[in-house]
Amino acid sequence: MIRLDQFPHKFLNIRLKNCGLLFLSTPHSGTKEADWNKYLVDIGEITVGLRAEIINELRSFNRSSVDSQEHFRNMKIIPPLFCLCESEKTRVGPSLRYALGSPPILSPYSPLPKGVKFYEGRHIRRVNGFTGRSQELKKIAGHLSGTRRGTSNGIVLTGIGGIGKTELLLQIANQNRNLSNVFLLPACDEKSLRDGYMEIASRIGHEILSERHPKQDLYSIWCGSTTDEKIEATKAWFEAPENQDTLFIVDDLDGLKDEDAIQAVLPRQANIVMLSTRNPGLVAELPRKFDRLRVLPLNVSETIDLMGASLHNWNKENIPIPEEELEEIAKEVACHPLGALNAISYITARLAQDSDSPVAEFFAILRSVDYHERLEFLKYKPPFRYSITQAFDISVQRLRNPNGLATALLSVLGFLELEEPAIDFRRFFSRREWLHELKEYLPDYAIFATEKSALRAALEELENVSIGHRTEQKLPLEVHPLWIECMRQRLGHDGRIRFLRQVLLVCYGSIIRREELTNIIPHIKTCLCVAVRFQISMGDLDLAPDMRTWIDGFSTGPKTPPSTIVPNTSASRFEQDNYKTALELSDDCARVAENVISDAVDIVVSQEKWTILSQSLLSLLKRLQKQESIYQKPLGEEIYGLHMRTYDSLLKVASQIRERHPTLYEQLQTRRATFEEMFRLSD
Repeated sequence: MIRLDQFPHKFLNIRLKNCGLLFLSTPHSGTKEADWNKYLVDIGEITVGLRAEIINELRSFNRSSVDSQEHFRNMKIIPPLFCLCESEKTRVGPSLRYALGSPPILSPYSPLPKGVKFYEGRHIRRVNGFTGRSQELKKIAGHLSGTRRGTSNGIVLTGIGGIGKTELLLQIANQNRNLSNVFLLPACDEKSLRDGYMEIASRIGHEILSERHPKQDLYSIWCGSTTDEKIEATKAWFEAPENQDTLFIVDDLDGLKDEDAIQAVLPRQANIVMLSTRNPGLVAELPRKFDRLRVLPLNVSETIDLMGASLHNWNKENIPIPEEELEEIAKEVACHPLGALNAISYITARLAQDSDSPVAEFFAILRSVDYHERLEFLKYKPPFRYSITQAFDISVQRLRNPNGLATALLSVLGFLELEEPAIDFRRFFSRREWLHELKEYLPDYAIFATEKSALRAALEELENVSIGHRTEQKLPLEVHPLWIECMRQRLGHDGRIRFLRQVLLVCYGSIIRREELTNIIPHIKTCLCVAVRFQISMGDLDLAPDMRTWIDGFSTGPKTPPSTIVPNTSASRFEQDNYKTALELSDDCARVAENVISDAVDIVVSQEKWTILSQSLLSLLKRLQKQESIYQKPLGEEIYGLHMRTYDSLLKVASQIRERHPTLYEQLQTRRATFEEMFRLSD
């Protein structure tokens, strides 16, 4: 066409105005596969007779291709084009790959195949075996649709490491790659971000300079530009009007610790932006408005589906894992997606090497007191995925001060009760006027004596690196069980002894000073459970004799759940105080029950009164359940009698509303029978 334009007299009976172009494959500007240096080309010429002129013609954005494009744009008459661009990779030599370069991103002269509307985004990794997250995908799709109409803001996905934020972004990117151009930038660190920019720059090429350098030799300018200049040109092109409807995705935004870098990565002109971050507090600080969607652990059914899809990717000769065992694995990793996938890889690729029952061995490892084997699983890194410890360590590394209060708080939390919703671990850090008396025995005194304002700041920092999250604003942080295990493992043996001893010292001081027992006993039980799970003996803790005697008042039995500690019946001062407090609390429960009965005399079965009465009964039942989890058999005769009296009183009331609330009556009956069986005094 260029020759026809320049030398029309050489082509008789052909007129440019009557011509058109039909490309049956993607017109391209060379390939990066041919970007050899002169040394390699010279060796190729000598050894295999390689023709250097062919290599030069195939280089990415080679001079011949660029010059031809420039000549074509300058023709007096530009014929109509129709280009059938490739929507799948083309076999080039022994492998499948895309050709590099144009057609221009939004060129009206280069329509793509039917059903494919845009060029960019095809290189984004597809998610193999993606399952679940239907609710999240539905919310995001609706949000993006609203953003395109101008009725919604950008959206930010938040959540702990390994929970599936990146996989969700990739799934959304692949769903939208035929609806708009899609650019995905990894921002876990500055190097990844630069590499992401350069990947896009290399795919678009010198075309992005057309607005900044009109009617100039774009190819020469591009080839003479440094990496930084190409990145800046790409950023500027992102903000061009033609990218107004492009979907921009930035993954792991808080990996850029510098606030200026975070703000600079967001294209100012883009309307459709999706981000992911571990820091939920970052959303409110961004220079534009975003809505937040927290990504939670999967449910059991979704986790089973995820592991099933992972198993399908293994060789067919692998023995399938039954669904009931997959359910147990899901529960062991608390439905953490990364934990579930790594568990399948660990079982199938490692344990199955020499085990006839790799799943049973996996359960034995997680439930054993051999913490070295548990750590081996946590550190296990399958190809192309993080290990569990790596995902956790990324959050720890993002703390502002590695030696600050938040780091010390993280160490203490590993020895407190965090999994029981009824226990607010923040109360453990309440001000204690007597704590200074233990200062010489508490090497980390600062964290135990921290002021409320400093504790709040430390908790905020832990939340901002996704160590934990709050389901409601006023509630304490919830920490995933895998993270709790990582907290304890990262301290090492000496560190665990150090903090275990300090937490027990504070608990002991609180007990002998008659502080509220229900806020202390759960943490004691957790400490002793950790000691068993990490093979720490009481001798390792180097405790004073009176405290050692107190600790000996607790024991664990083989049939007792790991978090349950059973006090013995020795007559130490602690147990006497323990007994007295239990008696007072039980008597209080009995009195409350009798008040409920008197209020229910001649009950009027109305919705309002029934609701109030039901709430009172359920509240009282919860109090009883808390007590029974603390005081194990044998109980004193008075305490046992008071509890039974309370249950009988509650059943008397519940029987009157049995038709309206059968579940409550059955629950009370079951609790009474269980209590009687567990705590019946021997004859």
